[in-house]
Amino acid sequence: MRATRDGWHALRSLRRSVVLCLTAGAVVLSLGPDLHGQPALRLVEFPLPTPNARPHSTAVAPDGRIYVAELAANKVAMFDPRTERFTEYPIGTPNSQPHGVCVDPKSGLVYFTLINGNKILQLNPSTGGLTAFDVPTPNSGPHTPWADKDGNIYFTEARAGKIGKLHPATGQITEFPLATRTGVPYGIEIDKAGVVWVAQLNASTLTRLDPTTGQMRDFAPPTADAGTRRLSIDSQGRIWITYYRGHKIGAFDPTTNTFTEIATASADSAPYAIVVDKEDVVWYSEFATSLIVRFDPRTRTSLTFKVPGPAEAQVRFLTVAPDNTIWYANFGNSRIGRIGR
Repeated sequence: MRATRDGWHALRSLRRSVVLCLTAGAVVLSLGPDLHGQPALRLVEFPLPTPNARPHSTAVAPDGRIYVAELAANKVAMFDPRTERFTEYPIGTPNSQPHGVCVDPKSGLVYFTLINGNKILQLNPSTGGLTAFDVPTPNSGPHTPWADKDGNIYFTEARAGKIGKLHPATGQITEFPLATRTGVPYGIEIDKAGVVWVAQLNASTLTRLDPTTGQMRDFAPPTADAGTRRLSIDSQGRIWITYYRGHKIGAFDPTTNTFTEIATASADSAPYAIVVDKEDVVWYSEFATSLIVRFDPRTRTSLTFKVPGPAEAQVRFLTVAPDNTIWYANFGNSRIGRIGR
């Protein structure tokens, strides 16, 4: 099925008003000791224009612009770090709750999951045009998206126990049912070979999907009921995972199918988001402590950063920019932030 301007029942093209806002009241903190003679890391936060927007996830485009899913505001946004200007795009579907976001580096198009709207939303940054694709399974809970090298969008369906694949050129969505219907597929990423990896929160497994054959295989970490939540892949192909209930992070080696587990910085941490930067340093958020932790696997050392704000930060997603700056959404205080030099 091909997208048209008028749209069909499974695909609708939306154009909405755009709101431009400058940031005010940015929070700036200088954090951490110098590392190997490098300047200290700084944390800077920018409040979203819409109060109580509850930003859930961020993604960084190759040009450095930041895209934000504003879950409670029913909007998606773009933030330009050079001008510190936000552009907001209201969504036509009421209470759609934009949740996850990814950028297709090949086309520059941006994709959001609408967890209550049961759609994948495409934003064209050049025109501001929004296109919505309906997920075939009702109330599937589209959760976290990831673009493959061909511009297809894979995403987890948390309520349906499936992995979805959107073909943007045709508007078709293919679904891959998981072995456990109630496993709650959560984080997702695609490795250099095109293999899709998914963390299942309730099943506490790491799942490998071969997109060519559709075959899947589950890998269970040594820690029982770990609550595998999000994942990120380093330059060696290792998959780093947060154990939300296990209060650890894990590294899975797909060449040996073995896990290495590391205790988190805090004993009762509930680690949530995770990303590996361009130097293979691992960053993760502790949901229970409002900390973001920088873990260097080579030295086994950690630096912790307290996310500011009167409320608990509830950082649910981390991403890395081309300049190796870490970006995150401060969900509890309706800000986005960065940590870098």
